[in-house]
Amino acid sequence: MNTKPQSPETTIIAPARYADLIGQINKHIGEFNAFLSDKYRLTIIDPENPATYSNHIQGMPWGQQKYPACQNTPGVYILCGPSEQDPARLSAYVGKASCSRFIGHRLWSHLHASYLAAKRQGVAFQGVYRYGRHPNSFLIEVILAVSTPTPPSMAAALEEYIINAGLPGVQLFNANGRSPEKAAQNIVS
Repeated sequence: MNTKPQSPETTIIAPARYADLIGQINKHIGEFNAFLSDKYRLTIIDPENPATYSNHIQGMPWGQQKYPACQNTPGVYILCGPSEQDPARLSAYVGKASCSRFIGHRLWSHLHASYLAAKRQGVAFQGVYRYGRHPNSFLIEVILAVSTPTPPSMAAALEEYIINAGLPGVQLFNANGRSPEKAAQNIVS
């Protein structure tokens, strides 16, 4: 059996589908920034800014996906995509990279899991990146990121702030003290 990854056509996801989600996250970043002095204020997510946004994920062969350009810093990242159960519903996972890891390390870990799953099944990897376990899973189409260079522990605070503030209308996969199955049902409308 040929297990060499194929080169599927690249799928580019239009930022419009994620405009409300990005707006909600930017609102939370703005609220978080209100607690900080100007010296520590964080950049908001902008789909035109490759440091904070990447949609070169789905359909990309392993090693050719593109992370947000702030991948070499501590910070918060958000994996986004459609639910596999209901493709019309957006899902997200909010994560952090602080102290000993950078955003790129954490993203690699999440995406590599999909690559390894195909390898374990003995099939060619088709560039399909998932978060979660079926049936509670979503396809990762977009990665959002916010760099928190100083101090790196600020990433943990921002992550918790976004999770606790919630993302109405989005299936949030963060457990936040709950089982992953219950977290997958965390839809706030």
